[in-house]
Amino acid sequence: MLHMTAGLIPNFSGRDDTYSVTRWIEDVESNAEIFEWTPLQQLLIARRALTGTALLWLRAERPHKTWEELKAALLKEFPDHVDIKSIYELMSSRKKQPNETCLDYMLIMKELGKRGKMPDYVAIKYIVDGIVDIEINKIMLYGVTSYNDLKDKLKIYETITKKMQSAAQVQRRSAVSSSNKHRSSGKTWIRCYGCGEVGRASSDCPHKSKGLKCFKCNQFGHVGSACTTSAVATLPATPKSSHRTSSEEFGKTRQSYQPRHTKSAMFAADVTQDDGGASGDLLCNERQDYQHTKRAMFTTVNDEEDSAPSGYFPIL
Repeated sequence: MLHMTAGLIPNFSGRDDTYSVTRWIEDVESNAEIFEWTPLQQLLIARRALTGTALLWLRAERPHKTWEELKAALLKEFPDHVDIKSIYELMSSRKKQPNETCLDYMLIMKELGKRGKMPDYVAIKYIVDGIVDIEINKIMLYGVTSYNDLKDKLKIYETITKKMQSAAQVQRRSAVSSSNKHRSSGKTWIRCYGCGEVGRASSDCPHKSKGLKCFKCNQFGHVGSACTTSAVATLPATPKSSHRTSSEEFGKTRQSYQPRHTKSAMFAADVTQDDGGASGDLLCNERQDYQHTKRAMFTTVNDEEDSAPSGYFPIL
């Protein structure tokens, strides 16, 4: 029984500025009162709890026969000077660990606050700040001034956090399942940003050792903004549209169109000349019929020969 209760006494090394000898003596005496230790048992357990510098000091001193003698010697050798600044810095840097429950974290921080004789509401602020999470999730913890209220709030916070983590895991599993389904169906939904090929990620790219690929010259080792290859030599040829013809076809069409247009102009002049020659021999009505026939013939020929492909402009 004594061996089991002795483990409740924290060790005292004399090196921890946040744990004074006065606080350690209080812990020893409170446990001795609870478990009804005799003065001899109290002295034995206290001697076993000394470590580090305190243990070296004990070995160098004459043996203390009673607990009162040991307590007086410890108070003289390790005067009570708690470094409040160190305690504040320790609480400020202390964060809740992922494998640590909220209650365990609160009790550890509470002990540190008690060592520095810190007001509860101040220590609670350090506790809330040490929980690594976004502020909107911790909003329920702000404004708490007592440890009892904080404990209740932490239980609610921990429950909500677990539910959110479970929902996130379900979404991740669903996303992975959907991705595997698309892959099994033969569809590619990813593209390698190293070489530009679809169907795999950059981590699986066989050209990874060559560096990034330039999409101007299709060579590895640099990007397009740093490419020195001539753009004219590397750009792919633009396919010709169906409504455009080559320059050779355009030249042939222009050559064949030009004499036809000249012929039409000559025919128009012939209409005028024929009209002038016939005006002296024919009567007025016959003359009008003759001119009308000639002009109709000219219009028909002109329409047929003017049906050149759209987009061509003859050079006269």
